[in-house]
Amino acid sequence: MAPKVNPRRSGGSSPQKDKGAMGKLDKIWKSPAVGIKSRTQKDLSPSKTGSRYSVLEVEEIEDRQTVPPMGIQLLEEILGGVKKSNCAIEEINKQLGVVSTEVSMIRHDMTKMRDRISRPEEEAPKTEKRIKVLEEEVNDLKKEKISIKDKLTDLEDRSRRCNIRMVGFPGGAEGGGGDSAIQFCSGWLKDVIGEGNFTPMFGIEQAHRVPRRIPPPGGPPRTILIKLYTSQDRDTILRRAREVRDLQYNGQNIFVYPDFSWETQRKRASFREIKRQLKNAGVPFSLLFPTRLRVEHKGKVIIFGTSQEVSDWMDKEGM
Repeated sequence: MAPKVNPRRSGGSSPQKDKGAMGKLDKIWKSPAVGIKSRTQKDLSPSKTGSRYSVLEVEEIEDRQTVPPMGIQLLEEILGGVKKSNCAIEEINKQLGVVSTEVSMIRHDMTKMRDRISRPEEEAPKTEKRIKVLEEEVNDLKKEKISIKDKLTDLEDRSRRCNIRMVGFPGGAEGGGGDSAIQFCSGWLKDVIGEGNFTPMFGIEQAHRVPRRIPPPGGPPRTILIKLYTSQDRDTILRRAREVRDLQYNGQNIFVYPDFSWETQRKRASFREIKRQLKNAGVPFSLLFPTRLRVEHKGKVIIFGTSQEVSDWMDKEGM
């Protein structure tokens, strides 16, 4: 048996091979392919002798055929999309870089904040101890302030223990200030109280109207403030005024009161409503110096320091 010969190596061709090759060549030649070089077109032209192309030449022409236009457009679109994707990726990378920088800054700030927070936490026990000490000192100062205030009030009240206030004298009745006011008040007190009720040292050291704006005509007159030489005469005047209860001057009712500091007056005034309630209930009472209320009930004597204590006691007793 004779060996088979490869047509491509031998350069020969069979009629069937040549016919199939020429069909492919005509199909390729008629297709609207682009990019085929002039040399390829020359190679595809029939020769003057009218010889056929070999299978090798047809396959070489097939290999050199370019991509159709639709494929090129598709490739260009794909390439453009890739470029856009690359640009988007680059932009994302830039933004990620900015975000990374901001995250680093935030971490740095958080570290600082953590340090700032940790310091107060470490100092908190010491601060609490200092605050506790300061609170104790403040409470002590408050107690000391109250004590000092009470002592000052007591000193002021004691400095006024010889003073009395007379309310109701019309303006100008004392004839002005100075000696005329002293003589007027001294003569009136001797007349209504009785000169024999005073001590041998009876006398008025000072007498004047309280320093206040002169009231308009028809308004309440200003109070006359008197300072006596002795507290015994002052107590006598107040006791007799409570007993008589009808001191007058030219038909005008005159009221006599002790002279206290402003703080003592405020505290004594707080018993005003309680005294009215006790009077309506028929309970005997008296206001002691400086701001204590003495109550007699069911054979017992009870002394209260504040109006609230009296109010609670009355509620308990059902008054």
